[in-house]
Amino acid sequence: MVIFNKLNHYIEELRDEKQFSELKIQDALFKSYLNEDEKEFSNELKDIEDKLKINDSELYVDFISGLRVRWRKSGFKGNDGNWINPLRGGLCIKSIYGMLTSEKQNFLEKYEDYEAYEPYSEEDFKLINQLAWYDSPTSLIDSDITPYFTCLKLEKEKFPNEFYFYDSHFVYKLPFTNYESYFDALLASSAVECWQFFYIEPQELIDRNLGKNYFTVFLRSDKIENHSMLHYKPEIEADRLDIIHEHLELCVKALPEIFPKMDFSYHKNYFEKFNALYLESKIK
Repeated sequence: MVIFNKLNHYIEELRDEKQFSELKIQDALFKSYLNEDEKEFSNELKDIEDKLKINDSELYVDFISGLRVRWRKSGFKGNDGNWINPLRGGLCIKSIYGMLTSEKQNFLEKYEDYEAYEPYSEEDFKLINQLAWYDSPTSLIDSDITPYFTCLKLEKEKFPNEFYFYDSHFVYKLPFTNYESYFDALLASSAVECWQFFYIEPQELIDRNLGKNYFTVFLRSDKIENHSMLHYKPEIEADRLDIIHEHLELCVKALPEIFPKMDFSYHKNYFEKFNALYLESKIK
Protein backbone atom coordinates (compact mmCIF):
# COMPACT_ATOMS: atom_id res chain seq x y z
CA MET A 1 0.00 0.00 0.00
CA VAL A 2 1.04 3.57 -0.63
CA ILE A 3 0.64 4.41 3.06
CA PHE A 4 3.34 1.87 3.99
CA ASN A 5 5.83 3.33 1.54
CA LYS A 6 5.18 6.88 2.70
CA LEU A 7 5.60 5.95 6.36
CA ASN A 8 8.76 4.02 5.59
CA HIS A 9 10.20 7.01 3.71
CA TYR A 10 9.42 9.26 6.69
CA ILE A 11 11.15 6.86 9.10
CA GLU A 12 14.25 6.57 6.92
CA GLU A 13 14.43 10.36 6.59
CA LEU A 14 14.33 10.68 10.38
CA ARG A 15 17.12 8.14 10.73
CA ASP A 16 19.28 10.07 8.26
CA GLU A 17 19.00 13.26 10.31
CA LYS A 18 21.73 13.75 12.90
CA GLN A 19 20.29 16.84 14.55
CA PHE A 20 17.71 15.38 16.95
CA SER A 21 18.40 15.47 20.67
CA GLU A 22 16.13 12.43 20.98
CA LEU A 23 15.03 9.90 18.38
CA LYS A 24 13.29 6.63 19.20
CA ILE A 25 11.89 4.36 16.50
CA GLN A 26 10.22 1.00 17.06
CA ASP A 27 9.35 -0.37 13.64
CA ALA A 28 10.45 -4.03 13.60
CA LEU A 29 6.91 -5.37 13.21
CA PHE A 30 6.05 -2.67 10.65
CA LYS A 31 9.19 -3.53 8.66
CA SER A 32 8.38 -7.23 8.69
CA TYR A 33 4.99 -6.53 7.13
CA LEU A 34 6.50 -4.03 4.72
CA ASN A 35 8.97 -6.57 3.40
CA GLU A 36 6.43 -9.33 2.86
CA ASP A 37 5.53 -9.79 -0.78
CA GLU A 38 1.97 -10.66 0.15
CA LYS A 39 0.53 -9.79 3.53
CA GLU A 40 -1.72 -12.43 5.00
CA PHE A 41 -4.50 -11.72 7.43
CA SER A 42 -4.97 -13.82 10.52
CA ASN A 43 -8.20 -15.75 10.87
CA GLU A 44 -9.32 -13.18 13.44
CA LEU A 45 -8.78 -10.34 10.99
CA LYS A 46 -10.60 -12.24 8.26
CA ASP A 47 -13.55 -12.66 10.61
CA ILE A 48 -13.61 -8.91 11.15
CA GLU A 49 -13.41 -8.33 7.41
CA ASP A 50 -16.35 -10.63 6.72
CA LYS A 51 -18.45 -9.30 9.58
CA LEU A 52 -17.99 -5.63 8.66
CA LYS A 53 -18.17 -6.27 4.91
CA ILE A 54 -14.97 -4.38 4.15
CA ASN A 55 -12.22 -5.09 1.65
CA ASP A 56 -8.53 -5.87 2.03
CA SER A 57 -7.40 -2.32 1.25
CA GLU A 58 -9.23 -1.03 4.31
CA LEU A 59 -8.06 -3.72 6.69
CA TYR A 60 -4.42 -3.42 5.63
CA VAL A 61 -4.05 -0.34 7.84
CA ASP A 62 -4.03 -2.66 10.84
CA PHE A 63 -0.54 -3.78 9.81
CA ILE A 64 0.69 -0.30 10.80
CA SER A 65 -0.18 -0.99 14.43
CA GLY A 66 2.77 -1.17 16.75
CA LEU A 67 4.71 1.48 14.85
CA ARG A 68 6.18 3.98 17.31
CA VAL A 69 8.24 7.08 16.58
CA ARG A 70 9.38 9.80 18.97
CA TRP A 71 11.59 12.74 18.04
CA ARG A 72 12.71 15.84 19.91
CA LYS A 73 14.68 18.85 18.75
CA SER A 74 16.31 21.01 21.42
CA GLY A 75 16.17 24.77 21.21
CA PHE A 76 18.42 26.17 18.48
CA LYS A 77 19.35 29.27 16.50
CA GLY A 78 17.40 29.58 13.27
CA ASN A 79 18.83 30.63 9.94
CA ASP A 80 17.90 34.22 10.76
CA GLY A 81 19.86 34.10 14.01
CA ASN A 82 16.79 34.11 16.24
CA TRP A 83 16.29 31.50 18.95
CA ILE A 84 13.74 28.74 18.26
CA ASN A 85 12.31 26.84 21.20
CA PRO A 86 12.32 23.02 21.52
CA LEU A 87 9.80 21.01 19.55
CA ARG A 88 8.70 17.37 19.70
CA GLY A 89 6.74 14.95 17.60
CA GLY A 90 5.94 11.33 17.07
CA LEU A 91 3.31 8.68 16.60
CA CYS A 92 2.15 5.51 18.27
CA ILE A 93 -0.42 3.55 16.27
CA LYS A 94 -2.92 1.27 17.98
CA SER A 95 -4.30 -1.93 16.47
CA ILE A 96 -7.76 -1.47 14.98
CA TYR A 97 -8.40 -5.16 15.52
CA GLY A 98 -7.63 -4.72 19.21
CA MET A 99 -9.81 -1.64 19.31
CA LEU A 100 -12.76 -3.59 17.91
CA THR A 101 -12.36 -6.76 19.96
CA SER A 102 -11.07 -5.73 23.38
CA GLU A 103 -12.43 -3.56 26.13
CA LYS A 104 -12.00 0.09 25.31
CA GLN A 105 -8.95 1.55 27.04
CA ASN A 106 -9.78 4.62 29.07
CA PHE A 107 -7.39 7.28 27.85
CA LEU A 108 -8.92 9.90 30.14
CA GLU A 109 -8.27 8.39 33.54
CA LYS A 110 -5.09 10.37 34.12
CA TYR A 111 -6.71 13.66 33.16
CA GLU A 112 -9.91 13.72 35.15
CA ASP A 113 -8.47 16.58 37.23
CA TYR A 114 -9.04 18.89 34.25
CA GLU A 115 -12.71 18.82 35.15
CA ALA A 116 -11.96 21.02 38.16
CA TYR A 117 -10.55 23.75 35.91
CA GLU A 118 -12.74 23.55 32.83
CA PRO A 119 -15.86 21.33 32.80
CA TYR A 120 -16.56 19.18 29.79
CA SER A 121 -19.15 20.44 27.39
CA GLU A 122 -22.17 18.13 27.36
CA GLU A 123 -21.61 17.42 23.67
CA ASP A 124 -17.95 16.47 24.17
CA PHE A 125 -18.72 14.28 27.16
CA LYS A 126 -21.23 12.19 25.17
CA LEU A 127 -18.87 11.92 22.22
CA ILE A 128 -15.83 10.89 24.27
CA ASN A 129 -17.66 7.81 25.49
CA GLN A 130 -17.89 6.63 21.87
CA LEU A 131 -14.22 7.19 21.10
CA ALA A 132 -11.13 5.01 21.33
CA TRP A 133 -7.62 6.35 20.93
CA TYR A 134 -5.81 5.42 17.71
CA ASP A 135 -2.68 7.56 17.44
CA SER A 136 -0.71 9.53 19.99
CA PRO A 137 2.75 11.15 20.20
CA THR A 138 3.41 8.72 23.05
CA SER A 139 2.21 5.34 24.20
CA LEU A 140 -0.32 5.28 27.01
CA ILE A 141 2.21 3.40 29.13
CA ASP A 142 5.04 5.91 28.68
CA SER A 143 6.06 8.05 31.63
CA ASP A 144 5.87 11.20 29.49
CA ILE A 145 2.37 10.43 28.21
CA THR A 146 0.72 13.39 26.50
CA PRO A 147 -3.02 14.12 26.83
CA TYR A 148 -3.80 14.46 23.13
CA PHE A 149 -4.86 11.68 20.80
CA THR A 150 -6.32 11.02 17.43
CA CYS A 151 -9.42 8.97 18.18
CA LEU A 152 -11.79 6.84 16.16
CA LYS A 153 -15.51 6.68 16.72
CA LEU A 154 -16.66 3.14 17.48
CA GLU A 155 -20.03 2.09 16.12
CA LYS A 156 -21.51 -1.39 16.19
CA GLU A 157 -20.72 -3.49 13.11
CA LYS A 158 -18.97 -0.61 11.35
CA PHE A 159 -15.31 -0.28 10.43
CA PRO A 160 -14.10 2.89 12.20
CA ASN A 161 -13.33 5.74 9.81
CA GLU A 162 -14.48 8.86 11.66
CA PHE A 163 -11.47 10.72 13.03
CA TYR A 164 -11.48 13.03 16.06
CA PHE A 165 -8.81 14.91 17.96
CA TYR A 166 -8.87 14.84 21.74
CA ASP A 167 -6.80 17.65 23.22
CA SER A 168 -6.67 17.64 27.02
CA HIS A 169 -10.39 17.93 27.66
CA PHE A 170 -11.62 19.16 24.25
CA VAL A 171 -12.74 17.14 21.21
CA TYR A 172 -12.67 18.23 17.57
CA LYS A 173 -13.96 16.49 14.45
CA LEU A 174 -11.19 16.00 11.91
CA PRO A 175 -11.88 16.28 8.16
CA PHE A 176 -10.31 12.98 7.09
CA THR A 177 -12.58 10.42 5.46
CA ASN A 178 -10.07 7.57 5.16
CA TYR A 179 -6.78 6.38 6.59
CA GLU A 180 -4.69 7.44 3.62
CA SER A 181 -5.76 11.08 3.93
CA TYR A 182 -5.13 10.90 7.68
CA PHE A 183 -1.57 9.63 7.25
CA ASP A 184 -0.92 12.08 4.40
CA ALA A 185 -1.71 14.95 6.77
CA LEU A 186 0.31 13.41 9.62
CA LEU A 187 3.37 12.99 7.40
CA ALA A 188 2.98 16.43 5.79
CA SER A 189 3.18 17.79 9.34
CA SER A 190 6.14 15.56 10.30
CA ALA A 191 3.93 14.19 13.10
CA VAL A 192 4.73 17.25 15.20
CA GLU A 193 2.81 17.31 18.49
CA CYS A 194 -0.74 18.56 18.01
CA TRP A 195 -0.38 18.74 14.22
CA GLN A 196 -4.12 18.09 14.10
CA PHE A 197 -4.77 21.75 15.01
CA PHE A 198 -3.74 22.66 11.47
CA TYR A 199 -6.71 20.68 10.12
CA ILE A 200 -9.38 22.24 12.31
CA GLU A 201 -11.16 25.34 11.05
CA PRO A 202 -9.35 28.39 12.52
CA GLN A 203 -12.61 29.98 13.67
CA GLU A 204 -13.53 26.82 15.59
CA LEU A 205 -10.21 26.92 17.46
CA ILE A 206 -10.85 30.56 18.34
CA ASP A 207 -14.44 30.03 19.46
CA ARG A 208 -13.77 26.96 21.55
CA ASN A 209 -10.57 28.07 23.31
CA LEU A 210 -10.90 31.82 23.85
CA GLY A 211 -11.27 32.50 27.55
CA LYS A 212 -10.90 28.84 28.57
CA ASN A 213 -8.65 27.92 31.48
CA TYR A 214 -5.00 27.74 30.44
CA PHE A 215 -4.31 24.86 32.84
CA THR A 216 -6.17 22.41 30.62
CA VAL A 217 -3.47 22.75 27.94
CA PHE A 218 -0.53 20.40 28.29
CA LEU A 219 1.59 22.19 25.69
CA ARG A 220 4.61 23.97 27.10
CA SER A 221 4.55 27.78 27.08
CA ASP A 222 7.48 30.17 27.34
CA LYS A 223 5.48 33.36 26.87
CA ILE A 224 3.48 32.75 30.03
CA GLU A 225 5.71 33.48 32.98
CA ASN A 226 6.21 30.52 35.34
CA HIS A 227 3.86 28.30 33.35
CA SER A 228 3.92 24.76 34.73
CA MET A 229 1.60 21.81 34.30
CA LEU A 230 2.43 20.73 37.84
CA HIS A 231 1.02 23.70 39.71
CA TYR A 232 -2.00 25.81 38.86
CA LYS A 233 -1.47 29.56 39.20
CA PRO A 234 -4.79 31.44 39.26
CA GLU A 235 -3.02 34.77 38.75
CA ILE A 236 -2.04 33.81 35.19
CA GLU A 237 -4.40 35.62 32.85
CA ALA A 238 -3.63 33.73 29.65
CA ASP A 239 -6.11 31.24 28.23
CA ARG A 240 -6.01 28.05 26.16
CA LEU A 241 -6.05 30.03 22.95
CA ASP A 242 -2.85 31.89 23.84
CA ILE A 243 -0.94 28.64 24.34
CA ILE A 244 -2.32 27.06 21.15
CA HIS A 245 -1.36 30.19 19.21
CA GLU A 246 2.16 30.03 20.63
CA HIS A 247 2.50 26.37 19.64
CA LEU A 248 1.29 26.88 16.06
CA GLU A 249 3.61 29.85 15.65
CA LEU A 250 6.52 27.73 16.87
CA CYS A 251 5.61 24.97 14.42
CA VAL A 252 5.65 27.21 11.35
CA LYS A 253 9.01 28.67 12.41
CA ALA A 254 10.72 25.47 13.49
CA LEU A 255 9.47 22.78 11.11
CA PRO A 256 11.02 24.23 7.91
CA GLU A 257 14.38 24.43 9.71
CA ILE A 258 14.19 20.96 11.24
CA PHE A 259 12.93 19.36 8.02
CA PRO A 260 14.36 21.57 5.22
CA LYS A 261 13.43 19.13 2.44
CA MET A 262 9.72 19.40 3.22
CA ASP A 263 7.14 21.94 2.11
CA PHE A 264 5.18 23.55 4.95
CA SER A 265 3.40 26.20 2.85
CA TYR A 266 0.01 24.74 3.87
CA HIS A 267 0.85 25.21 7.54
CA LYS A 268 2.12 28.74 6.99
CA ASN A 269 -1.04 29.71 5.12
CA TYR A 270 -3.17 28.17 7.84
CA PHE A 271 -1.32 30.07 10.55
CA GLU A 272 -1.76 33.37 8.70
CA LYS A 273 -5.54 32.88 8.71
CA PHE A 274 -5.57 31.69 12.31
CA ASN A 275 -3.30 34.52 13.47
CA ALA A 276 -5.52 37.18 11.92
CA LEU A 277 -8.55 35.78 13.75
CA TYR A 278 -6.53 35.41 16.96
CA LEU A 279 -5.43 39.05 16.94
CA GLU A 280 -8.97 40.16 16.17
CA SER A 281 -10.36 38.12 19.07
CA LYS A 282 -7.96 39.79 21.50
CA ILE A 283 -9.11 43.34 20.76
CA LYS A 284 -12.84 42.71 21.06
